[in-house]
Amino acid sequence: MNISNTSIQYIRHILNIAKLLKIPAVSLSETLIKGTVEGASVFILQKENIPSFNKLTIGINNIPVFLNRLDLVLSQPNFSVECTTVNTEEMSFVRSFLFKTNSTKVGFTCTSPKTIKSITIINDAFETEIQISDEVIEILKKGVKAMDAKSITLLNNEKETFIEFLDINNDVFKFILPQKALSTSNTMESFAFRYPADIFLSVVQNSSNMLLKIGNRGTLNTEIDNVNVFMVPQV
Repeated sequence: MNISNTSIQYIRHILNIAKLLKIPAVSLSETLIKGTVEGASVFILQKENIPSFNKLTIGINNIPVFLNRLDLVLSQPNFSVECTTVNTEEMSFVRSFLFKTNSTKVGFTCTSPKTIKSITIINDAFETEIQISDEVIEILKKGVKAMDAKSITLLNNEKETFIEFLDINNDVFKFILPQKALSTSNTMESFAFRYPADIFLSVVQNSSNMLLKIGNRGTLNTEIDNVNVFMVPQV
């Protein structure tokens, strides 16, 4: 069976985002794309604007290898993709890909999508929005480096919205955001949510619209190149 070049380019796009966020495996179907870091600190959950995969589900658990093999031939003339499939009562999924040109063939073996566990339901209400800027991101990057911070705390009260880092001696870096958080409901609650510093920076600095949506339970949502990315706060 063939997979269109448009679909394989979309798969490549998703996997590049997963690689950026250190997500080790992704499951893709025409209705759901999912993948998470172990411990569910960050995950992809996409349900819209997905191209056709010929009603197949695809599981990829060695993302750098897939991307390297695809990029060997993707730009060559007469590029095409074939796949072998496995049909079960539950789903039809891709067993392997064969990337082809006139002179080159490169194979890649997929994993069963059932082995890829990830969050598919978000039990949170997104009622707070925070707009950031490139200048804010630069300050945060420098602050994390200066404090050798492992986590970032995002806080909001009646006066201001701000970010704090602590070092091992409990020395504090505090940065007040230029724009206070906005409520999409009738009330604005105070909050304090903590996230891993490296993942937070990766998500925020690659956000397409620099808009962070914060759930009442602390789940953070933004888009990276039209793909929904979520972060779960640390306990």
